[in-house]
Amino acid sequence: MALISAYMHPGVERDLWSSFAFYNQQSVLLERGQKLTRVVNRHITTAVRQQRS
Repeated sequence: MALISAYMHPGVERDLWSSFAFYNQQSVLLERGQKLTRVVNRHITTAVRQQRS
């Protein structure tokens, strides 16, 4: 990437690390959202079952 980029090596390295950090942050947020969705779905399912009985 450094060979075809207009950036010097430190700039390219910084861009790669920031992309890596942003990807990890997105992964963490996505995982939290999925966990929250599972918890909410469990509560809804339990409430519906209780209403039916």
